[in-house]
Amino acid sequence: MITNFEFFDEEAIENVITCLHFKMDRVIFFGEKEMLKEHKDETKNFLKRHCNVKEVLFYEIASDNPNQVIKTMQTVIQEEMNKGNECYFDLTGGEGLSLFAFGALSKELHVPVHMYDIANNKFLEFNVETNGGIQKNVPTQQVQFDLEKLIEMHGGKINHHMSKSFKMQHSPEVLKDVEAMWKISHQFMKEWNQFCNFLAENSEELTLQKDVMSVRKDLENRSTLNISKLNRMLDACAQVGLLKNLVHANGNYRFTYKNEYVKSCLCDSGSILEQYVYLQEQKDEESFDRQIGVHIDWDGEIHTEQGQDVLNEIDVLSMHHNIPVFISCKNGRVDQHSMYELETVANRFGGKYAKKILAVTNPLSNSHMMRAEEMGIEVRVYSEGF
Repeated sequence: MITNFEFFDEEAIENVITCLHFKMDRVIFFGEKEMLKEHKDETKNFLKRHCNVKEVLFYEIASDNPNQVIKTMQTVIQEEMNKGNECYFDLTGGEGLSLFAFGALSKELHVPVHMYDIANNKFLEFNVETNGGIQKNVPTQQVQFDLEKLIEMHGGKINHHMSKSFKMQHSPEVLKDVEAMWKISHQFMKEWNQFCNFLAENSEELTLQKDVMSVRKDLENRSTLNISKLNRMLDACAQVGLLKNLVHANGNYRFTYKNEYVKSCLCDSGSILEQYVYLQEQKDEESFDRQIGVHIDWDGEIHTEQGQDVLNEIDVLSMHHNIPVFISCKNGRVDQHSMYELETVANRFGGKYAKKILAVTNPLSNSHMMRAEEMGIEVRVYSEGF
């Protein structure tokens, strides 16, 4: 049997990265009692389900007693070697005691050592003189570490019943419509949110019909949108085919949305920015899996009754090699709550390797920029065309 030894880390990806790339029969972890108690089941299930590991074992250690730690490890490792099993030490994510212990035991027992530089997607090996190391002797595998596995690895689940999967299906015609909406949203940037809100509040069907008095009343409390601006924006949408049979004359308003997709985008002020950012991720060569409007269930159990699940929505979620990218899209005013929510979800389901991006159409204030920097959030201002 081929056995991988490693210290159990708080970062979930560090516990499984080797087995995503190499076919291990057995994984043996050494870890603190509380950490094992909280996360070992998730790791064990992931390794068995996705990496085809036959057996996953855990041994408790106390980091305040280094001599006892090394003694425990030496006993377990020696037993494994006495069975004739092929052993490897995994330093991924290791520091302090783990580096010292594996370093000493590797030299004494002549066991090869390896580690993954997850941030840079690099694999390193040490002390391979004895048997040639893991790359030479262990069969490789390429387990696709996609978004589903990322969230599952952290104990959650993507709720596809609430997702916006239809917004990831981009035919040439849809792309043309997205580009048209993007241009109009920038032409009328100050009015866009209130324009979309107006449509959302008045569009139960594909066809909207209202009298001008009702429209004037609807616009009374909208500070940036008046009859003149509304007419211009409707005309702009009609000129590019987003709206059909547009009439705003003789006291009447009437038009029909091109289709349900266009209606869903025009009736959601943030939708067009989400679409644009998603399409930019799609163009990125490092991004191999991406979703839009991702609803994450925190405990991995999706209930049928409302209110039983703890959920968060990420506007765009993408995988770049082993690194998850969490993107929050804000078309308009940004408050610090948005940044806190992004930080909370990204830390919970991405850990220290997660990349956090706030996508906006207007530059942030200096104070908000400073807060974003403190929280490790990259701010991207999207104002260019396709």
